[in-house]
Amino acid sequence: MKPFDAVRTAVVLVLVAILSYLFLQSNPPWNTAGSGIAIHSVLAFLAVVASAAALGRTRIDPSPKHKIIVVALVYISAIHIGATLDYFYRIGTPVINITPADVLLDLVETTTVAVLLLLAYHMRGEDLKESSIWRKRTATPLLLVAALAFYGLVYLIDQAMPSSATVTGSGYAIWLAGVAAYTLLIMILNRQRVDWSTHDPVRLTMSIASYAASSVILLFVLSEPSQLWILSVVFQAAGLIFMVIATGYPFLVDVGVKRWIAYTIVVALTIFLVGPFVATHLIENVLSFVSYVNKGVTVLIHLNAAVFTSVVGTILYFRSRSGTSWYHSPIVFLMFSWTIIESAIVISRFSDVYGDQYEPFVAYVIGGLISAVTLLVAVRRILAPPRGERPTLSVRLHLAGYISVVIVLILGEIIKAQLFQMDPGLFGSFVGETIMLCTGFVSAFALVSFVMLMAAATGGQYSVESLAVSTQSLWIISIILKANFTYWSAGWWTAEVILLAAGVLLYLTLTYLYLDKNKEVLEFKSRTRVYSDVVGSDIVDQHVETLSLLSRMSEKTDMSESNRTLLSQAMMKISQADDLTRAMRGLVGGEPYPPKDLEPTDLVDCVKLAATRASKAMPDKRVEVKIDSETGKCFVSANGLLSDLFFSLLRGLVRRAKATLSITATTTALLQEPTPMWEIRMGTLAAKTEAKQTLDLFEHYLETDSSEGLDFALVRELTRLFLGRVHIETKEHSEELDMITFVFAFPAAELP
Repeated sequence: MKPFDAVRTAVVLVLVAILSYLFLQSNPPWNTAGSGIAIHSVLAFLAVVASAAALGRTRIDPSPKHKIIVVALVYISAIHIGATLDYFYRIGTPVINITPADVLLDLVETTTVAVLLLLAYHMRGEDLKESSIWRKRTATPLLLVAALAFYGLVYLIDQAMPSSATVTGSGYAIWLAGVAAYTLLIMILNRQRVDWSTHDPVRLTMSIASYAASSVILLFVLSEPSQLWILSVVFQAAGLIFMVIATGYPFLVDVGVKRWIAYTIVVALTIFLVGPFVATHLIENVLSFVSYVNKGVTVLIHLNAAVFTSVVGTILYFRSRSGTSWYHSPIVFLMFSWTIIESAIVISRFSDVYGDQYEPFVAYVIGGLISAVTLLVAVRRILAPPRGERPTLSVRLHLAGYISVVIVLILGEIIKAQLFQMDPGLFGSFVGETIMLCTGFVSAFALVSFVMLMAAATGGQYSVESLAVSTQSLWIISIILKANFTYWSAGWWTAEVILLAAGVLLYLTLTYLYLDKNKEVLEFKSRTRVYSDVVGSDIVDQHVETLSLLSRMSEKTDMSESNRTLLSQAMMKISQADDLTRAMRGLVGGEPYPPKDLEPTDLVDCVKLAATRASKAMPDKRVEVKIDSETGKCFVSANGLLSDLFFSLLRGLVRRAKATLSITATTTALLQEPTPMWEIRMGTLAAKTEAKQTLDLFEHYLETDSSEGLDFALVRELTRLFLGRVHIETKEHSEELDMITFVFAFPAAELP
């Protein structure tokens, strides 16, 4: 084992040991209704997180092996979510797992997981034919249905068994099958780790060993259930934590994230999601009889949360204006939607709509649904971004969405009020808790999926976007926890404090990001200044010296005509390189050319030269430029780089043209300007159905430094260096076509 792997293993083992010790030392009640909800909701949440982490692997390798691993984890999620909901329904009923019949169901779960993982090992892609049943899209969903159906069948038979002896005998048989499966699986993993290269073999082995240990504990309590059953829960939780790392860490490494960053992301995500659960349940166990009613504190907490989401949403919005990714828009919508929801919660506290007995669950349910939907949209945007379109953030669409959120909140409160009149205790019972819990679990699944994909897309870089998404997990956890505990209890207050911690974390992290970025800007300015000086002194001086030497050589009379031609071409190339070097100095230094470095330059001649260069540079495309003016009439203050400016424009347009690029250019003297200018309008036709999309794309390229539109960024910067200006406009040309026009204006030059 490499040192890095050894350190990782030690860190995880210590973490799991500490959490397990704290959990056991808290002497958690194992035979009460509250403990049943707590235990199964924690296991369900861990399984949901593990399922989402494992799902990332299927995005890049949708082989049956990886899909079956996801099936095993979703199976665990479904079992424990169902158990949690069952406790909500059985108000006041002790934890179910206190009889041999119910411990038998736990053994069925752990054994089924072992069989599914063993089946996954045999689903190696190279051994499967294309016609194999496992290649079909419906195979894995049917496998999940079959596993759940088997569990349900055992449940029905289990309830009908007349004697405990029959239950115990069945439990021993199922346990032997499970242990055999786990043992065989661990042996295979240790012998042929290469087959599990897409999963962390050490962590995967530890996960399987933890579940096997849980089965052993269940065997001990099968005939006579005791508090030792809690230890099996601890082993299952540890197994799921190891599974998150075993699946999430290799996925991030394989998509290009550095190893230590990938490991940090997975461990931090696990702590960020699981830590509040463990802490909250420990506090609730210690202070289970404490109830503290204080609306003022909750108002301050939710007001802080509203400010928090609005600040992050505003920052993301302004970042999206300079450069955006396809997932920006859903995240901005999510943050501002939670601003509305948190504001609604504050208003409900002031208006006393719910009184002191009921949670404003309508806002939480709608928030959970919005989180789930928007995060799933963001996941889809990352996996399949629209091609050939500019990532945009439609203000109108967002405003319509926010209005819809307000309307849905109002309608939800109206419906709640009507139902409340019919049954005042309805929303303090299992109905409201069930809805909150389900929306919370779905949101958690979408959140983890998005975090893994965003980390893969950004290389694990920390940013405002990752901050926004990470802290969003605290809202989702808060929803799930509030469904676990009664109103104003210690556990409920801990969930509230989590939101307060999110606000404090925001301000500290934003301050850190600001200072870090400010440091980067200062360092960049320093390096830019050095680079500009090197370009301006050393390289330019060498170009001048080389041109001088070549000029002396050209004065020799004994040189052949062919050598003289080659020498002339060399001088021309070095002159072009000198111009480009001076342009680089201007681009890096950021200062426009001083008047002494500019000269009267024929605008029309530069356009024609650029068209000729574009035709030669891309012979597979046809470039047609029609200009209404003649050479020798339009002179602007520029230099030879003006031709490079128009060449970059034509090259950028030609690359996006189908076969032929037709440009119509017109020149106009702007004598009314404070400084006399020459304007040139270069237009190309586009179909009406594509004109708006094309215009947005070109404007995006012209305003930002997108890697896909560097030609347009160079056009923008060269125009600035010549003290000119450029913008894009569109107008109708015919019923089917629109004209997209690049409008340039350059200072007119005075001829000597």
